[in-house]
Amino acid sequence: DYYYAAWQELEYSLKTGASAFQHYHQNNLWKIIDKSSEAAEAFSKAMRNNTAPVVEELLLEYTFPTNGVIADLG
Repeated sequence: DYYYAAWQELEYSLKTGASAFQHYHQNNLWKIIDKSSEAAEAFSKAMRNNTAPVVEELLLEYTFPTNGVIADLG
């Protein structure tokens, strides 16, 4: 519900360049996740589901360094 409901505000985002999610919920995603374990679990599940189709190929194709830090900045 957190994410699909915000799609109702897609036109707002297209016109303004601002977050449809934040506009719909009148709050920042991270603040909602911080306050709601249900929202946090939904976010985690969505990220896993988005990654699952490509993670195996990524691990096979990319040689990760043996030291250092890997950060998701997207």
